[in-house]
Amino acid sequence: MISESQRKEYETEGVVLLEQSFAPEWISRLTNAFDRLQSLLRAGRALPHCGDPGIRPADGDFDARTGRAHLRNAAPHDPDVRAWAAESPAADLVASLLGAPTVQLWYDLWFCKEAGGGIEAATPWHHDSVGHCFEGPHIPSLWIALSDVGPDDAPLLTLQGSHRDPRLFPPPYRPGKEHLPLAEGYSPIEVMQAEVAAQPSRVRVWTVRAGDSLLIHPQTWHASLPQRSSEQRRLACTSRWLGTDLSFQPRPYSFNGYYRGADSLPIGTRPPYDFLPARVRSIS
Repeated sequence: MISESQRKEYETEGVVLLEQSFAPEWISRLTNAFDRLQSLLRAGRALPHCGDPGIRPADGDFDARTGRAHLRNAAPHDPDVRAWAAESPAADLVASLLGAPTVQLWYDLWFCKEAGGGIEAATPWHHDSVGHCFEGPHIPSLWIALSDVGPDDAPLLTLQGSHRDPRLFPPPYRPGKEHLPLAEGYSPIEVMQAEVAAQPSRVRVWTVRAGDSLLIHPQTWHASLPQRSSEQRRLACTSRWLGTDLSFQPRPYSFNGYYRGADSLPIGTRPPYDFLPARVRSIS
């Protein structure tokens, strides 16, 4: 499903665009799921749970001041999101990119930036690998536009080729840990910000249509512009998938995910299939 030219672009740039990779039906179902779950959050009501004690609950938040809303871990608990993970092209796209016979959904994240959010709705520069408890190249993010994203709709930014930079930077958001000393082996996030500012020609702005998706390398530096539109929100769903070339290596800023089985994994191992739903793809 991924062409050789697309695979080479991912390897060279650290990100590749897949135009109209999700049909309008999936975009509608995912959008409706987000709105349904966010309405519960904003009403102060509990989100549904699948009943499996091995899976942590879904959670989220909404900041009325900036218009930013988040949702996390909906797939195990919502039938439409679960159907998307099992039946949509998502797993096949990831497996095709990686050349992996098996891929597993690790967790899903949703980002909504309401109209008029302004500068405070921008996302600062960061890379995702520092938040992963697994080490290796087989943890791409699949970012799906659930709305059209024009230049004023907080488009995603990436720094071309930044995935080849081995340095690690702390995440820009560290609730409750902002004042802790910088972990050993990490560079200050201000270094990343300064290097991006000094190389504007390497910054790519992703204006896309609903149904387009981006596959993003875990080490790729990325951010978003402010939400300047006063007419529409910017809604996107991103999901993290595990292939075969990775091992359990928790880091100072990493998150073990929503499957409790990861908490007891031995260092250096790959997650077993018994606590993560697996999608198997035949490779000829």
